[in-house]
Amino acid sequence: MSQAFVCCTYPECLEPAGYKIAAMRSDGRFRELKTYGHACVDHLGNIFQKAHLRCEATPRMPGEVIDEVGLYRFRPGSRDAFLERLWSLEESCRANSGQ
Repeated sequence: MSQAFVCCTYPECLEPAGYKIAAMRSDGRFRELKTYGHACVDHLGNIFQKAHLRCEATPRMPGEVIDEVGLYRFRPGSRDAFLERLWSLEESCRANSGQ
């Protein structure tokens, strides 16, 4: 089985994504990671910051809950449930962006 190549979502960047920026979303029936971007190491801070803004601006359906945006190590072909959340790197990105 082939795996899709996922590149950084920064405009014109063609580097492979090493990180997934996402928030846990639930509508009461199921939970899933809602993706707000993929990032290479060079664009991680920028994409992480913009993901927060997009998450805050996303309209919610009645009963829908979207948790805080998190940072995950991206592995092509891995299911979301198995992605490692990178808490310390996440905190560093928050500190650098003033969040």
